[in-house]
Amino acid sequence: MRKVRSYEVEVAFYRSYGSRCAGAPRIAEPLGHAESNGERLLILEDLDDAGFVRRSRRPRGPDLDRKLTAATFRTFVHGDAKPANFCFGPVDAAALVHEWRSLYPVAVADFERFLHGWR
Repeated sequence: MRKVRSYEVEVAFYRSYGSRCAGAPRIAEPLGHAESNGERLLILEDLDDAGFVRRSRRPRGPDLDRKLTAATFRTFVHGDAKPANFCFGPVDAAALVHEWRSLYPVAVADFERFLHGWR
């Protein structure tokens, strides 16, 4: 039931408040949502196609930036790390796991820099 409520809240946000953001922060436009056979789907625009510049507002170390932007399986952090929350289609799971495990220390260092920027 918690997941259903989470979905309802997210749909309500995009319906009622998304248009009020006025570009700051930039959020994805909702393209639609559906419910069928107990499954729920929320479709949002692709921010890359919309010209969104990914995380460019804060400085990163050049090595961190180079390694993270060169990743094959780039995504935003969104919810649980499960296929339904990924921003790409079917992939070789072994290749994805290998790349993400090798990048884990880099991502942790990048996140640590982000946290220090908020202090």
